[in-house]
Amino acid sequence: MSPLEEFFLALRVIGERFTRFLDEHGEAILEMAGPFFAVEALDQAGWLPHPAVSLPGIESVANGDVAALADIRYREATATIEDDLLSLLSAAQVPALARNPLEDAISAHRAQHYRACTRLVFPALESLVRVALLGNRWGNQTHLRHLRGLLSSKLSLENLPAPKVHSFKLYSKLEAHFFDPVSSPEAYDRFLASGVPNRHACVHGIIDYSSFQHSINSLILASYVIRMVAFVKANPA
Repeated sequence: MSPLEEFFLALRVIGERFTRFLDEHGEAILEMAGPFFAVEALDQAGWLPHPAVSLPGIESVANGDVAALADIRYREATATIEDDLLSLLSAAQVPALARNPLEDAISAHRAQHYRACTRLVFPALESLVRVALLGNRWGNQTHLRHLRGLLSSKLSLENLPAPKVHSFKLYSKLEAHFFDPVSSPEAYDRFLASGVPNRHACVHGIIDYSSFQHSINSLILASYVIRMVAFVKANPA
């Protein structure tokens, strides 16, 4: 077979596989396509997605203006984001070891004690996963990593909670950003520049997460983790 024939054969195989992929996942992909570019623009500016945040226009502003517009949109949505987390704390049977500090985190955010909010969230989420999914077993492992492992085997494009593109972006952060160690000057600079807190940098006091953006992102992360713990418990197989 000539190189040209091999090339066209490879194209045909790729086309067939892509067609099968669209047949299986096309509906989910279409659902994600609409808000994708706005959510991606927010991600590049260091904001976690939340359904309460208005997306129209985000993807069309100049890069330097995304951060400013996002700050306005997230401040407008703050009360809804807080109420969403409070309702989850009431309805999702969150253990007191996690519920109490998360309620304190909301109070800290409302009082503009943003540093305190962020530092309360990560240990509370560790407690949530340990009690809800690990039978309150102690150990030196990062319990949120256990949640990430469970989700990797249970989530698919079809069962991603709505809005799917939000869930996809939050899972991608759970997969990498939240747990990457601050192991080099380059990693430190990357996390310092991001509006999304990193667990290692936060818990070990490496970076001072003290802005509105850090704080509201922490509350959005908390809501996501509570929902994902409930998802894992509802899908044990």
